[in-house]
Amino acid sequence: MTKTGEHIKINQYEVSEIIYSRIREILELSKKQINLLTKKDISYIIITGGTTEIEGFSRVYKEIFGKMAEVSEVTELGVRNNRFSSALGIIKLYHNKLKFRDLVATTINETSQEQLFSEKRKIDNSLLGKVYSYFFDN
Repeated sequence: MTKTGEHIKINQYEVSEIIYSRIREILELSKKQINLLTKKDISYIIITGGTTEIEGFSRVYKEIFGKMAEVSEVTELGVRNNRFSSALGIIKLYHNKLKFRDLVATTINETSQEQLFSEKRKIDNSLLGKVYSYFFDN
């Protein structure tokens, strides 16, 4: 709907053209800024994040950056999608800063941690419970 209240229909092709041109614009701007930041030759660029999940993204970044760019897949346990790479990076940065200062961050107190790890959980008698107890019971 426009500001005047007029309804506009846009087909899938038009939407993909808009998205393609915006991604291209962002990547070209990024390349320009990288070149302004350093006059050294760049041997590689690693791209990650949720935008890399868009169908056809690899074609666009290869047009802009050529062979020096590569999309990195998140390989961290528990993170299965590139859209979480920024959050993962922030968590790792925070963890490393605390580690550097010999500090530990936790969301529960020490007593609760001990209780959580020392309690034996009652496993049900189902097939899944038996498999779980086979691997995790002492």
